[in-house]
Amino acid sequence: PAQPPKRPLSRSLSFFPTRVHPAASIRNFTYLSQSKMSNHDAPEKVKTVPSIKVYYWKFPFWRAEVLRAGLFLQGIPFEDITSKEELDAIKERAPFGAFPIMEVDGKIMSQTQAMASYVGKLGGMYPSSDDLFAQANCDEIINGCTDVTDTIASTFRTPK
Repeated sequence: PAQPPKRPLSRSLSFFPTRVHPAASIRNFTYLSQSKMSNHDAPEKVKTVPSIKVYYWKFPFWRAEVLRAGLFLQGIPFEDITSKEELDAIKERAPFGAFPIMEVDGKIMSQTQAMASYVGKLGGMYPSSDDLFAQANCDEIINGCTDVTDTIASTFRTPK
């Protein structure tokens, strides 16, 4: 079972809370999303809160954690779908046949960069459209972290 966080989480707008080490914060967000504590009121910036479901295995990995963390930090309610049965049932709707995917008001999207940008824009964490360089910096960080996790993920596989 997931363990509760040892410290309160920061509600700052930076991706990782400033008072908590990034690795620790990812574990905390996983605990909060799995315990359904992530379902609280949405921020004022979101006028109409869509129904959001994040589909990924019960495994704290960057591709889904960036979504869970972004939604949690902004106070946007979401359903964290981790059961094999539910993942198998929706996999055929996954645009590239892979997880994570995010369902927003019944519409499916995939790809970490696209989903993370959507989550950031939804609650106002993504830079405004008049600051293209800041937007590119956000995309650069998301893509860089995805590249790192791709490299790390290859070490989890059994050699052939």
